Amino acid sequence: VTDREGELVTVETGLGVVRALAAETAVGVGQRVDVTLTADAVTLHDPAGSPAAGETSARNRLRGTVGRLDEREAVATVTVGVAPAQSLSVLVTRASVAGLVLEPGSDVVATVKATAARATPVA
Repeated sequence: VTDREGELVTVETGLGVVRALAAETAVGVGQRVDVTLTADAVTLHDPAGSPAAGETSARNRLRGTVGRLDEREAVATVTVGVAPAQSLSVLVTRASVAGLVLEPGSDVVATVKATAARATPVA
């Protein structure tokens, strides 16, 4: 944790800098935490059309590349590589896969609201 502002913390992670809701009031600057981003809390955007950081309430923005698509009947899990040996699983509708023309190798921007990310102390 590099900063704390009320319930929100700023965390240096393998994915980059992430703003997250502190799961406990005892989380403070300098403390090691795990950051959890659930697959259904992440949105994907075409890099050319993604909103600027100040134009959305999603404070976390991670650039990446689609690595794998696991399409089911109505939804798909998209694996996005965002850093060396680091990836995110993102749950989207198949309509989003088609609309964004997602396929392995596609560049994307993943966004997550700070209040949807959780920082919990490492035991």
